[in-house]
Amino acid sequence: MGTSGIRKTTLGSAIAQAGAEIANIGLRDLARKQDIVDTIDATTRLRDFSQAQSEEILQIEQQFKDVPFKGVEEYKKLIKGNYAQENNT
Repeated sequence: MGTSGIRKTTLGSAIAQAGAEIANIGLRDLARKQDIVDTIDATTRLRDFSQAQSEEILQIEQQFKDVPFKGVEEYKKLIKGNYAQENNT
């Protein structure tokens, strides 16, 4: 027993439990903050990807306007290249 009539083991257990609860609350708060950071990061990456994709689409559209059959020619070259690779291996 302590000086005020409280059992030391009970007091120590209560202090340890309170500390564990505080730590648990801190960890939950940290996990929520990490989820927010992850969400913001994913949103930023998605926005960057969408922007790059839009720019590429605009570039392809402009190339098509400049030379309408260029895409068909590139597609034929790609098909020939793939066919040649398949036959060489």
